[in-house]
Amino acid sequence: MMRPALLLLSTTIAPAAALAADATLTFQLAADPANMTACLALGPSFDRPFTVTMSGDVVELISPGGIRSRMDPVGQDVYHTAFELSGERLDYTADLGATKSLSVRGNNLGCKWSAKSQ
Repeated sequence: MMRPALLLLSTTIAPAAALAADATLTFQLAADPANMTACLALGPSFDRPFTVTMSGDVVELISPGGIRSRMDPVGQDVYHTAFELSGERLDYTADLGATKSLSVRGNNLGCKWSAKSQ
């Protein structure tokens, strides 16, 4: 009798745990004070909030313009994606562990932006 009760309990708790991991985080990126002057041209692209959504095992970055990019896991609770903006390849890294942060680094100019979840 105990085994069916444990089985029933485990099947009801597991979906609840999976749902707890689903979340939407918002990030208002700020430029690194050490950015070169050339980085200012990219600044307006970071004026509005970015969103990171987690649903099951899918993590997606949504830019202020609505561009969606699936993020790949690169470590424990750390995800990465990249895309081009005005000829600059931008690497986005989201740490969804304790820090709940998003950082952006441009490969050509070395421009940086970062934020903690709001």
